[in-house]
Amino acid sequence: MPMKVFCRKGCLFLTLAIFATTLSACTGLSKQAKATSDGISIEYNGGAKNSELAMRHILLKITDDRSNKDIVGRGFGAPYINDQESIDDVFSNAVIQLLSNRGAQVSKVTNTEKESGNSDFQLSIKIKTFSLDFNFGKWIGVVRYDYAVTKDGKIICEQSIKEKSIVFNLYGYGSAEEAINEVFNKAINGLKFCA
Repeated sequence: MPMKVFCRKGCLFLTLAIFATTLSACTGLSKQAKATSDGISIEYNGGAKNSELAMRHILLKITDDRSNKDIVGRGFGAPYINDQESIDDVFSNAVIQLLSNRGAQVSKVTNTEKESGNSDFQLSIKIKTFSLDFNFGKWIGVVRYDYAVTKDGKIICEQSIKEKSIVFNLYGYGSAEEAINEVFNKAINGLKFCA
């Protein structure tokens, strides 16, 4: 009698394990298909909402200082990064979302505008590295940027942020999208506004 109960429980466990594996594989295949057909999207998922920067007005300036403007490395292959926006715009939108979620009012400086205005602080970000590559079965995303916060023309803090993400190639280009988004979100969330 105990053997029959053991077999039933074993069969039930095996059936659930196969179902979970199949469901996971289907999710991965949909990620793969989307990333292959639509291109790899770079998205920021937003930071936690709080009011630490409430009533602060921040002027944001982003500069692309990358020596190599290519996002993808030699090992990347066929699909493309969905580049409906420049890397400057991707960074700007993410930083504006992060600071707005913290209660700040953020204005972006364009290349034609002066860097003055009615702001409490200026946040200058220089993008140094933004890359995605494939090497030995792993997707490697790297984001590095330097930032400085100034008030009345004086630097009150500056920092360099570098993040790296390695994702095993389980879902092809879906895994590539996961790697670049994971590292991008970690890098943006690493910005600590020292006001």
